[in-house]
Amino acid sequence: NGGDLNSWTDSLHLREKLKLGDDSAELHAKDTLQGGDYYGFPADIHAQVVGFNTPIQPHQKVLDACGAPGGKSIMMAMSVSDQAEIICSDVSSHRCELVKKVVKQAGLKSIQVQVMDARLAHEHF
Repeated sequence: NGGDLNSWTDSLHLREKLKLGDDSAELHAKDTLQGGDYYGFPADIHAQVVGFNTPIQPHQKVLDACGAPGGKSIMMAMSVSDQAEIICSDVSSHRCELVKKVVKQAGLKSIQVQVMDARLAHEHF
């Protein structure tokens, strides 16, 4: 892709959507949790780098295996203006429920959350 991470996130207004400060590439716990519920979503630097460097195209189908807490899927969906089919899977039903909350909070329609063991993904696709 090219460019640096900050210019890319700034161009998509992701820093505001992710509630990132100018000095931080990660959400702080106080910014992420409010009364035990997410009002932002997790997007540490690792999720941002994956989302930034994954060459996803609009209308492409993508599997994010071991996808909880959802940061990579969200970054990928935002990078194509929510015009993809992203399956965010995790083996933990509890973690998938958290992903569903943050995906809904982000207002993204392209992410489907599924409880699935990534070792068995070939049986589903």
